[in-house]
Amino acid sequence: VVENVKTNNKPSIAVDGELYITQGDKYDNTMLKATAYDKEDGDLTDKIQISGDKVDTTKLGTYDVVATV
Repeated sequence: VVENVKTNNKPSIAVDGELYITQGDKYDNTMLKATAYDKEDGDLTDKIQISGDKVDTTKLGTYDVVATV
């Protein structure tokens, strides 16, 4: 008996470190330089969803931005 067991590894997401921007600068999610990959599906970068705090560059502060696939 041969069983085909399909594995589905979790994707890994990489973000290019912390992002610091100057008050008043423009911000968009591509500045995070996030990439995603998993063994079965390969490059999943175009499937990344960004959530978390809305970044308002007119206000000083720390913003938590979350990348998921």
